[in-house]
Amino acid sequence: MRPVLRFLTDDLTDRIIDEARDLLCGIGMEIHNPRALDLLADHGARIDPESRHAWFTGDLIDRALGSAPSSFGLFDIQGNATHDLGGHRVIFTPGASAIGILAPYTVCMRVA
Repeated sequence: MRPVLRFLTDDLTDRIIDEARDLLCGIGMEIHNPRALDLLADHGARIDPESRHAWFTGDLIDRALGSAPSSFGLFDIQGNATHDLGGHRVIFTPGASAIGILAPYTVCMRVA
């Protein structure tokens, strides 16, 4: 059995998630990408295109969380798997701060 270090109780985690949902639904967020705003609108978010503001719905948040994978991998520029993130795996990678990003459509390296 592998030991697990937890900093938050389940109750505190639930409270943080509930408050984040309240913020996304009540205050919303400013989004500067018109395609992202259109995508959110298509899925039920209330959008103000002039102010670039989106207000989420509880249903939209639930669907997004339900479709998110429980784990994902990081890959180097050549497509080799470098990290498997998920479960209770602990990974120390100070270089994984996305200083350089491979743009998906142009396939060019972009510096953040």
